[in-house]
Amino acid sequence: MILKIDSSKLELRSDSGSYIRTITTSKVIDADLSSDEKMILITLVDGKVELRSIIGSFIRNINTTKVKRARFQGNDVALTLDDGKIELRSITGSYIRTI
Repeated sequence: MILKIDSSKLELRSDSGSYIRTITTSKVIDADLSSDEKMILITLVDGKVELRSIIGSFIRNINTTKVKRARFQGNDVALTLDDGKIELRSITGSYIRTI
């Protein structure tokens, strides 16, 4: 599956590019799909990171500070902060360490 950001709106598309559904409609600057294609990390304009299911339902917020980019790292989440540091957090949002 493919995540497409169009005018701050996040869409889920099939591998051929056909539209499946809209995940969220505003403030999206980046998104990452888990390797099992069951969860999506969404980085918003204000630096918040949301974890959502593949159908778009909200699961939880992940971060406590401003984030530029969020990526799945195995079973954890790597957050690149505004100051260049990387925070590793569990999928539940619990802090593990700063790199």
